[in-house]
Amino acid sequence: MENNSDFQKTVGEQLQREMQGLGLRLYQKTIDEDLALAAWWSETMNNGEIEDLFAPTVRPLGAFMAHFRGNASLVYAVDPYGKIYLAVWFEQAFECGAFINVWVREDERASRNSFRALQIIYTFAMRMWKTLLGMTREDLLDMHKKLGYVVQGRLPELTTDNKQYWLVYLTQEAFKDSKLNIEKEFAL
Repeated sequence: MENNSDFQKTVGEQLQREMQGLGLRLYQKTIDEDLALAAWWSETMNNGEIEDLFAPTVRPLGAFMAHFRGNASLVYAVDPYGKIYLAVWFEQAFECGAFINVWVREDERASRNSFRALQIIYTFAMRMWKTLLGMTREDLLDMHKKLGYVVQGRLPELTTDNKQYWLVYLTQEAFKDSKLNIEKEFAL
């Protein structure tokens, strides 16, 4: 997705209204957004979650900001206080796929708003790409399977701190039956 333009073109007016109601935004690289990203970075640094989200080279603040100003396309949601509670970012993989990364703040992980936001994001992402690729920890495999992901296998060289990582992918075909798919609601 070059400069988020492809994603923006895919987002219709109805979706934009619903996105606004959930506090969903497409990162446009403004100063206010950079401040929100810096606060999110600080939160994930302080609670240790950054280690599961980013490679060591992306963990310093400057590299983190550059990551989202470069090839990654970020969709995020903010709470009434302007703090990011959900972030989903994509990086193009070949011509027909993308790597997807998802983070939801701990207090929002079981909320209806977060699930609804993920439904919206996934529905439109699957219109853009035939396959979404991800890496996940072993303790999250069952959740991924329930959402339609296929577990390809363990990534043995990526085992760190007794955590094993797995390659997962979601195809358009598998997505059709996923709880995340809400295409019918938007008559797409």
